[in-house]
Amino acid sequence: MVKIKAATEKNRHYLIGLYENLKLDVISETEYRELKSTYELRMATLAEQETSLQEKIKTSIRKEKALEQAKNSTMLVKTVSDLTTGAITQLVEKITVYNKTNIAVELRRFETSKTETREGA
Repeated sequence: MVKIKAATEKNRHYLIGLYENLKLDVISETEYRELKSTYELRMATLAEQETSLQEKIKTSIRKEKALEQAKNSTMLVKTVSDLTTGAITQLVEKITVYNKTNIAVELRRFETSKTETREGA
């Protein structure tokens, strides 16, 4: 993230220098326009990279929090006698009994708040 911000600032500085060079007749208007569009494109690309990286960081933090929540929930259950109504409520979204040997258990998915189905005999 720091490198992206530094590169953006560097390109912004180049843009300012370009304008100064145009006003001092160091570069032509054509050169100015070409270089300006190059620097602006680089800055737009860097802005996209920064946004993408920020989203990845946010997702990582959410997953880390969800993992910690799941860890804390599962730590409550160490033995069968620990399976209280509260523990089951935290871990299980839905239980469906189709028949004596076919039961589906939908577990809570902490990282996305969606459910996962596991079927067993």
